Amino acid sequence: MTPVVALRPRGRRLSLIAIPFLAVTAVAGGLLAARQLSGSRPDARAAAAHPRTGPGGATGAELKEEASTIRGIASQVAALRGLDWKRPPGIKIVPEAELASRYAAASARQSDPARSSHQEAMFKFLHLIPPDLGYAKTVESVMESGIRGFYDSQTKEVFVGATATGQLPPNARMALAHELDHALTDQHFDFGTRQDALDRADAEDQSLALSSLVEGDAVLLQNRWMAKYLSGDEQVLALFGGASSSSSLGPVPSFLQDESLFPYTAGLKFVQYLYAAEGLSGVDRAYKNPPTSSDQIMHPDVFLKGQRWDTSRSLPPPGAWGCEPIRSGTLGPFVMSELLRQQAPQAAADGVVEGWNGDAYAVVRCPGGVGMVERWQAHDQATASRLAATLSRWAKGWSGSAAGPGPDGRFLGPSGAGVVRVRGAEVLLTLAERASALDQVASIQG
Repeated sequence: MTPVVALRPRGRRLSLIAIPFLAVTAVAGGLLAARQLSGSRPDARAAAAHPRTGPGGATGAELKEEASTIRGIASQVAALRGLDWKRPPGIKIVPEAELASRYAAASARQSDPARSSHQEAMFKFLHLIPPDLGYAKTVESVMESGIRGFYDSQTKEVFVGATATGQLPPNARMALAHELDHALTDQHFDFGTRQDALDRADAEDQSLALSSLVEGDAVLLQNRWMAKYLSGDEQVLALFGGASSSSSLGPVPSFLQDESLFPYTAGLKFVQYLYAAEGLSGVDRAYKNPPTSSDQIMHPDVFLKGQRWDTSRSLPPPGAWGCEPIRSGTLGPFVMSELLRQQAPQAAADGVVEGWNGDAYAVVRCPGGVGMVERWQAHDQATASRLAATLSRWAKGWSGSAAGPGPDGRFLGPSGAGVVRVRGAEVLLTLAERASALDQVASIQG
């Protein structure tokens, strides 16, 4: 069976935090580490929890059979996480067949079609997704086909799928533990409000960093819970049982796969680093002063050292040539690395984005066409030059240019035109879908 891909929902407020199938299997290797971690630390005090189940879930008789299991998992999660429930968690156990529709309904209430459209335009412009991809439909179809449970931080409710008889198999119990970690940490640290504000501001790299803390924490808790409370056979069923097939969805672009898995895989490594260094108190401190860039997730030592970057990166207003803004913000090391991987090996792409010290981008629509400017600050000129050299190779592939950038950094091909320049420790990238728009777009760089 081909596992489905976990996609972070886009174009909506990120108050829906789901656990799809591939996100589970991608971090299954972390279970061994979780065994070691959970065995090296005593459990925190047990917390009394009386979850509120229903309405709209299974029947009363069916829920009664699993009520003690649900209460037990809520108490186990609180004990493992070292936090008390401030109030009973709202838990809705629904038939597995209804879970996707429940998620779709909640997702639709929070959707932002305009933002989703801008994201799609940017990703297609950068060739991160194919030009003919139905972006919103792909994200929704994949998410709904493999969902195992979700937490809605607006309603403060956890949804998990049960069998037709109202039972919770191992995969549902694992999902419940994962989502209850979200509910518990949201009660203590209110990450949902912060995440909602970031999404409204379209602060994508910062939102990715916060999501990585939240999901990494839940995956570590989930793995520690499985290692302690499930047998070996049950762990296999929890990780691989009851998965939906994605064969009917068609191929999912690697960028969407990588970005959606990042909070679970890189997030787990980030939280494991904090846990090994400072225990659960270190993870709690991260919620109070959370990571603000994918760079900190990729380099947790940078986060623990309290290193920050230049936050003054900004671009002039795009109105000089009659250009109109489409989207702007911080690209961040993760997305830049994804760009470079189109033309460079992963290790090389990841290597040249090290030394990031802030950046700013803007996607604009000018009279001559759509364009994008990116201003990347490196720690020093040598680091900037290495990034510019790798960007030049990417630019050749992006534009379809036969020769790539010339001595002046300019390049032109059937797919677009642009300029790559180094200015001290800055790398300036300008892209335009047509050569006629290049000077208009480049004026924004100043």
